[in-house]
Amino acid sequence: MIIISRYWLNITRLIVLLIFFVLSRFDRGFIKDMKKNKDTEWNERRLRIIRDALFVVIPLILVVFIFLTYIKDIKTIINEVDTLRYEMDSVLTSIKSNDSEMMEEAVDHIDESSKHMQYILSEKKWKLLSHIPYIKKYIRSADTLVDVIVNASDDVLKPGVEVMKQYPLSQLKSGDGFKVDTINAYLDYLEKIEPEIEDMTSSISHVNVTFSKSENISKYVDKLNSLTASYNENGKYIQLFREFLGDGSDKMYLVAAQNSSEIRASGGFPGSVGTVRIENGVMSIGDFQTVYKVLSERVPESVQVTEHEKTIFSSWMRLSRDVCYNPDFERVGSIWAHSYESRNGIHVDGVISLTPVIIQKVLKCTGGVTLSDGTELNGDNATKVLQKELYYKYLSNRTDTNMSNANDYVDALFAETAKLVMSKFVSEFDYKMISQYAQIFTDGGKDRTILMWMEDEKAQTYVREAGCSGGLNHDKEHPQAGVYFSCSYASKMGWFINLDTQIGDSVVNTDGSRTYDMTVVMSNAIVKDDIYKAGEYILGAQNGGIKGFIHLFAPAGGTISDITTSNSMKMVLDEYEGLQLAYNLNFVVYADKPITIKYKVTTAPGVDEPITVSKTPTLQEYR
Repeated sequence: MIIISRYWLNITRLIVLLIFFVLSRFDRGFIKDMKKNKDTEWNERRLRIIRDALFVVIPLILVVFIFLTYIKDIKTIINEVDTLRYEMDSVLTSIKSNDSEMMEEAVDHIDESSKHMQYILSEKKWKLLSHIPYIKKYIRSADTLVDVIVNASDDVLKPGVEVMKQYPLSQLKSGDGFKVDTINAYLDYLEKIEPEIEDMTSSISHVNVTFSKSENISKYVDKLNSLTASYNENGKYIQLFREFLGDGSDKMYLVAAQNSSEIRASGGFPGSVGTVRIENGVMSIGDFQTVYKVLSERVPESVQVTEHEKTIFSSWMRLSRDVCYNPDFERVGSIWAHSYESRNGIHVDGVISLTPVIIQKVLKCTGGVTLSDGTELNGDNATKVLQKELYYKYLSNRTDTNMSNANDYVDALFAETAKLVMSKFVSEFDYKMISQYAQIFTDGGKDRTILMWMEDEKAQTYVREAGCSGGLNHDKEHPQAGVYFSCSYASKMGWFINLDTQIGDSVVNTDGSRTYDMTVVMSNAIVKDDIYKAGEYILGAQNGGIKGFIHLFAPAGGTISDITTSNSMKMVLDEYEGLQLAYNLNFVVYADKPITIKYKVTTAPGVDEPITVSKTPTLQEYR
């Protein structure tokens, strides 16, 4: 750019010298001719030549001068863009380091640079260019970009500075918990900037600037978008988190650590149950205890299971700990809440269900923990250790450990695990990893390894929208088939079960409904060595077979038909909560003898969206 400016400066100087030379030559020739003769016609001719020369040269000088001012402005804008890119790096660094002073200084520089560019582009000479056909799209894009940068400074970055100054993330934790007012301050901030983020994202998508160093503008835009990326990815959870926290007033939630080795339709046996309390504006995680010490043995009369539920999900449904044979976690969570209240006299505002898979994912972020018996759990081994190895260590018939209360000891280790992991999460909490924590939550909702129930119906609506309610799907427009497996006999065989589903191509029927061929395969991955080492506590009564329940649900407004099974077992058709289902409560999946169920599922009429499957989460990928 400096070379270009010098080039045009030299051209201008040359033109000026040429003008002076021409004028001087004409002037000397004019005087000489006047002395030689007084021919008026000749003199007028020369004057016309001078005038014509000036009419050509002077506009040329003006054009060169104006062009040079454009060059100067462009150079200034490029320098400001360099400043923006540098300062946005400082903003991101300050956010990661929770340095509000550094962020404020960087935002001030961004503000100055963006408004300086805005002032330059508002001048008349730039407005004039905006009407020239080829150039106008670039000028308008530059205007748009600068306006976005100014708005980002005023409406996103500056408010962010104020929140960081008033509620520093370094003070988020209070003892063993988190300050609710600090969390709410950032939730308020995210909600406030939501419309600004949407406008900026839309405007930036239409920016088209192609001059020297314009790649720095793209880098700035990318960095600006990175500030909003977390919100765009996790915005649907904002209202859920807000409802969960409330205004900081007292709340109490249960956290059920479900055991997938005793796999159930809603996740697993709720071996350990802990609490999350909000008291005096601080959210903290309480101790975990075995389910036998926390829930009432029988389901309270206030939420008594129906005879129909006992028929289709088995008579075990009369016991609070076993209601998770029902795949509808909204029903399960409500029963557990009332059961806890019935036994402890403490009101429960909601229930969260976690499986060991979540423990492994959390440890991947926080680092490992060591149990009191020396067992090490980390982000690579936690699921396998908890769902198989601890049982084989203490409860197999080949164990070197001899203790009369081995069952209680292992249960205590599970409760200890839940407490240690939650405490680790709090003590090692890193706000720079919020997006990773959110991803754990998102994935958990999709595969039913994290489920939630909230007593407040408004809050539960947000839970459903976030996709983690675990409730049965009643949305005809988004058809979903349910495939839910449960171990029905006391054992720890859930580690070995495989549950695979396949959806065939659809056929459109005359009423606009769609029919799919569905295939469900249940198989048992146990090998002879596992059977030899295990013993009855792990194997149950089937000597390596997995005795279970299967429940197949049709989508809302749809049907199940043409069922065939590879082992000739009978599937009973029934209905639950307005949905058709087929089920069997008496079969065994033996090693090397998979059971295949084939059937047809038809959606409600007029549904175009492809069908999806909701199923019990297994441990297949962790073996």
